[in-house]
Amino acid sequence: MISLLAGFSPRERLLLSLLAGVVLPLALLFGVLLPLQERRTLAQEALQEAQALQLWVQDQARRAPRPLDSSASEAPAVQAIGTSGLEQALLAADLRGYVTRLSDQGDGAVALGFEAIPFERFTGWLNTMRPVWGYAVQTILLERGGEAGLVQAELTLVPQE
Repeated sequence: MISLLAGFSPRERLLLSLLAGVVLPLALLFGVLLPLQERRTLAQEALQEAQALQLWVQDQARRAPRPLDSSASEAPAVQAIGTSGLEQALLAADLRGYVTRLSDQGDGAVALGFEAIPFERFTGWLNTMRPVWGYAVQTILLERGGEAGLVQAELTLVPQE
């Protein structure tokens, strides 16, 4: 290697040393370190957003109407009202405009989706309907909506046994 460098002129050796001393570290900086720093910043922002979402959900849960007491769950099961009954209940509660999906999943299960629905109206409707609709909530997925107080909700309802 030294014999190879000895064959270069002083000017060429200077250029090679600049390449090794300046260009390669800059390539390392711009090619590796800055992208890593950017990913770290994005990960920290995502963490902060997730923490803010958690605080928002906790705050909304504190504000939401309390579920019915446990004695109501001991009442005899009511026959499921079906998709048409759910749709009528949504119309009566003026929530039909928020529904993105209302479909029968077979075996009496119903998939129900909402977009940009006020959290308090959604939870109030759930609590009101719970004793009369004949369904149990099998799954529920809530995501924060685009504005404060709004959520996107996905429910899977199964007939009570």
